[in-house]
Amino acid sequence: SLGIVASPPDAAPCQRKDFAEAMRPARQLMLTRLALHAFLDGVLATEPSTRARMRRYLTQTYEAENPGVRVRVSEGTLPSEL
Repeated sequence: SLGIVASPPDAAPCQRKDFAEAMRPARQLMLTRLALHAFLDGVLATEPSTRARMRRYLTQTYEAENPGVRVRVSEGTLPSEL
């Protein structure tokens, strides 16, 4: 037999009642836009000072200004200079 088989067949889905608190969608969108903008400007801006400022914002200020946010930068993700 192929497909999804519920066991037992009459079991109702999603019986769990204790879900972790979720972030509001508007906040998630705002944080995503801020991080993406800082990342792209930190890599692609024409002015070295802008690149440096955006890298600093992403690696220091962004997390400090937004409670509950944690920033991890992988090695080589934000080059010091292009």
